[in-house]
Order: sequence, then C-alpha cells, then structure tokens
Amino acid sequence: MRAPSHATQPGQHKDRSDADNPTTLTDLFVRVGGATAGVANTGVTINSDHVLIDDSWVWRADHGAGGGWTTAQVDHGLIVNGDDVTATGLFVEHWQKQQVVWNGQDGETVFYQSEMPEGMPNQAAWMNGTTEGYASYAVGAGVRTHRATGMSIYSLFPFPPTEAIHAAAAITSPTSPQVRLTSLAAGVVIGQGGIRHIINDTGDAADASAPNHVDGMTAVTRLLAYPAE
Repeated sequence: MRAPSHATQPGQHKDRSDADNPTTLTDLFVRVGGATAGVANTGVTINSDHVLIDDSWVWRADHGAGGGWTTAQVDHGLIVNGDDVTATGLFVEHWQKQQVVWNGQDGETVFYQSEMPEGMPNQAAWMNGTTEGYASYAVGAGVRTHRATGMSIYSLFPFPPTEAIHAAAAITSPTSPQVRLTSLAAGVVIGQGGIRHIINDTGDAADASAPNHVDGMTAVTRLLAYPAE
C-alpha cells in the first residue's frame, strides 16, 4: 500500500509549528520610512503558532524626509494571528493606527514600550470611526486567553498651534479573567493632548493639560491590573 503524500501542494500552506521547538525571532529591527518614503502594509505579521519574538524594535520613522504623516502611511507595526505566541522586550512605535493587533489565543507579552504616532494634522485625521485615535496595544475581540505585563505607552502629539490630539485609550482588550494585563502605564512625553484612559474606559487620563512631571515627562498615570483583582 502506498504511503500517503505529505508534500505541500501549490497554493497550500503547511503548518509546521511545534510547541516543543518554537520559532524564535530574536533582535528583530524593522523600520519603515525616514530618509526616504516608506511603503509597507504592516511592519511584521505572525501567522504561525508557537513563536517567540524577543528584543524587537518595530518602528515607523517619526522624522526625516520620508517620515511625514503622508509619506510613510502604514497602519500597524505588529499583527499576531498565531496562537501561543510570546513577545519579550517588545518595542513598537509611531505606526498610524494600532501599534500591535493581537488576534491569536494564549499569547503573552512581557515588557512592552510604545510611543503613539505623531505628526497628524488634527484630530479628524486620527479617528477610529467615532473614537478618538487608536489604542497602541489592541487585543482582538475574539481573544479568550491573553497575558501581558510591564506595559508603558506614551504620546507625543503636536505642539500648538495645532489643536490638542487625544487617544481614547492606550490599550483595548476584552474584559475577562482569562485576559489579564498587569503593571500598566500611560504618559505624555511632550506636546499637548494625551490619553484619556489606560485600558478601555479604565484608568486615569494622562494629559498635558494636567501635568504631574513624573520622571521628566509631562504626565504619567498607572494602573496595577485589568481586570481589577
């Protein structure tokens, strides 16, 4: 009897992910824009299961001739569609919509640092439907299990005379005991405006109109855990 063929046919995707031997992406540096205009769909997309992404800077350039609002138009820095993906030491900055979109199950992030985009001409140019701006870290509505800890998200929205810009939340996430986020902070580095809430509609605002000058920043606010214990 002839053994069945396991060859991947043209147009098919064969999932070779292995929980005992995960794919590892280490010291990953991604940049779009800067000295010249940048063109991309997304910085990084992970479709495989069982992936470790460690010490990564996924950056849309925020300066240089090719770093303007209209010259480097890319929505997202990192999209995770695979299950059992872990990110450690994750830096994702300045993409024009959500910096991270996490759709996979059983994901985990340990230490996340992010600066929201800057250079938008006004609030109307940075709206998610009727919501002000885009969260930096967005856990998908269909995610049942996710963990993240040590997350710091900052704004550097434009200076006057440009109008004050706001993001409704630094993080968006389903509300579930199995989706657990701890040690969260939001802040304003410079500029005006800020972030209304740390996660969903929870957590105090970090806003340049109410400075507290913590650690050399204009404003910082913190949240121990979501959901609250």
